[in-house]
Amino acid sequence: MRNASTLLLLFFAGVLTFCAIRAFFSKQAIAKKLCYFLVALLFPLCGNIIVIVSRSSVLSSAGYYLYLVGTDLVFYTLFAFIMDYCSFSFSKTLLQKILLALTLIDIVLVFSNLIFGFVFSTQEIFLPDDSVYYAISSRFYHYVHLIFNYLFFTLMLSVLVIKLVITPKIYIERFIILLIFMLLTAAFESYYIFANIPIDLAMVGYAVCGLLIYILALYYRPIFLSHLLTLKILAISQDAYFFYDRNGKCIFANKSAKRIFGTGDQSLASCSDRVKEFIQDKHILARGNSLCGKVKVLVEEQEMTFRYEYYCFYDKKERFVGSFLKATDISAEENEIKNRLFASTHDPLTGLYNKDYFIEKVKERIKVDKRKYFLMVSDIKDFKLINNIYGNADGNLLLKQVADALTTYSDRTSIFCRLGNDKFAVFALREKFSEEKFVTLGRKVFKLERDLQYPVIVHLGVYFVEDTSMPISFMLDRAFMAISKIKSDYSVKLAYYDEKLHEEKIWEQTIAGQLSSAIENGEIVPFLQPQVDCNGKLKGAEVLVRWIHHEKGLLPPISFIPIFEKNGLISTIDVFMWEEACRILAKWNALGIKDISISVNISPKDFYFVDLYETFTRLVKKYGIETSSLHLEITETLVMTDLENRLKTINALRNEGFVIEIDDFGSGYSSLNMLKDLPLDVIKIDMAFLNKSQEKEKARIILEEIINLAHKLSLPTITEGVELKEQLDMLVNFGGAIFQGYYFSKPIPLSDFEKKYFSL
Repeated sequence: MRNASTLLLLFFAGVLTFCAIRAFFSKQAIAKKLCYFLVALLFPLCGNIIVIVSRSSVLSSAGYYLYLVGTDLVFYTLFAFIMDYCSFSFSKTLLQKILLALTLIDIVLVFSNLIFGFVFSTQEIFLPDDSVYYAISSRFYHYVHLIFNYLFFTLMLSVLVIKLVITPKIYIERFIILLIFMLLTAAFESYYIFANIPIDLAMVGYAVCGLLIYILALYYRPIFLSHLLTLKILAISQDAYFFYDRNGKCIFANKSAKRIFGTGDQSLASCSDRVKEFIQDKHILARGNSLCGKVKVLVEEQEMTFRYEYYCFYDKKERFVGSFLKATDISAEENEIKNRLFASTHDPLTGLYNKDYFIEKVKERIKVDKRKYFLMVSDIKDFKLINNIYGNADGNLLLKQVADALTTYSDRTSIFCRLGNDKFAVFALREKFSEEKFVTLGRKVFKLERDLQYPVIVHLGVYFVEDTSMPISFMLDRAFMAISKIKSDYSVKLAYYDEKLHEEKIWEQTIAGQLSSAIENGEIVPFLQPQVDCNGKLKGAEVLVRWIHHEKGLLPPISFIPIFEKNGLISTIDVFMWEEACRILAKWNALGIKDISISVNISPKDFYFVDLYETFTRLVKKYGIETSSLHLEITETLVMTDLENRLKTINALRNEGFVIEIDDFGSGYSSLNMLKDLPLDVIKIDMAFLNKSQEKEKARIILEEIINLAHKLSLPTITEGVELKEQLDMLVNFGGAIFQGYYFSKPIPLSDFEKKYFSL
């Protein structure tokens, strides 16, 4: 019996030592206090072993001292562990100091038994095998020691009870288990105290308790808590969960599952059939098949999309034990994908295809369908002006109405898109083309938000597709080329592309690319048209640009000036011609010709791209000429916009001595405000005012009054476009003084001009 007891205690001593070492190296917060407790357990355990194996009274007494002192250490370290385990403050508190002091006092009093003998003594008894065993014989203070230990133990139980009371129910499992361990240990210890058993093995109970506490503190995961939390999570989860046993019977379905699949409060037995009905997959609930997919379910009259995942479970012997089905609501995700896809392929305002997707769809159509097609584009006349006047809201409404009109007037098989801003495109079968209905669209009156019936002009350009291998962007360019023919025409709404337009476009790109080299190579030259009195005496000249092309010879201005006006390169030509005019004046001044002026033209684009004041003042300074000899011609349309800033520039030039001429007065939208507000020195009157009018007599009267008005305002006049002797006589009769036109001379090269008028 003694040998078996010794081996048992040695086994537990080894196990506790191993556990203490593991706890020492553990990184968990509770591990340090646990390690102290396990080490403390080794003291009474070793004392118990010494008592059992001892054959002498002295060695047995030493074992009892170690046992009694060890129990003090065990209770103190166990209390410290429990306080930490229950998340109560203990270190460096008054309670710790009191308990530590009492423990140390008890230890000292136990050792004082060596002197006073009032704690215990040993009593020799014979075991059934006739061996001697020295049992403890209690004296007065031994009972005090036991009472102290039981009070300590009661204090620990009180701490656990308090923790059980104040802790939420889902967390009490770990504290109940610890409480049970301690009560069982106390019962085991009490049994040995009062059972009168010769060999005391109470430390076996302590050792088992220490081992269980080690497992509880470091490794145990509360089953009740995990189960409860799992159920709570499943209950509040938006995902649907179904659990099935090995026979496919539903044993659990959370609230979301019942809501989504419409089972409500029905029995779980109906869940399997309902899931199969919605998912429509015969393999669902089939043993051995784990799968996933998507399903659309009508939930509360709203279609929702779910991703389902079905998994089977097997035990360690690969036996099927059950399965579960999870359904996740991905409706928002699917809608987001749809919205992103729609946004990447459609115009958000009109819902039509955007340009990139339109091109992609047209390519697909051409590839699979070899029938004849046409491509039509639209452009709203003065759309920016509509936006400025009525605001973006009305502008957007107009765009949507145009888009709706296009889709209404076109076949359903057509492909529509908004190319951007106010431009739309239609790709459709040529057999569906109807000029009449599209012209009607161009004349359509649209209603704006303010109940205004606005006569919007929609220009349409049509390209009949012949070469389907041509890039779609080229087809669009050709359709817009057609619109360019009627862009400024209010009466024509529909135009067709022809190869001539393509040639004109190529010509525009060609001469735009050749301008710089043309200036460098001397192809851009000044021609002069004289300004004379009624007797033909020279008073001045207007510099006009001509291009002597290296391949095509002398180009008429109409073949390149409008192009450069449109693309902004006119400023490059203007600056060059201004310098040429200054160079000519400097040459004439050097020859003693100083009373002849030269007029140069200023384009509206020059105000955007050139610092006019700096340029002109620099040029006259560079060539040493008088500012009064350089006349600056501006058109009446030039000051129709940004009048305030442009007047500042004109006034600054006029203050420097430059002569300001208003060109083509009477041919555009002249008003008396112009004569009143503009800083003018000369009025140039265009005879086209008279020639283009159907009411010749009215035009003649107005022309006469313009000249009379100029005289009254002390403004000299130059009448240009004079081609006939009758026109000259009429103008002289009206009071005209200076004239310019083919009657006297067409624009001629500088050398011819100088030879004719200066005999150079």
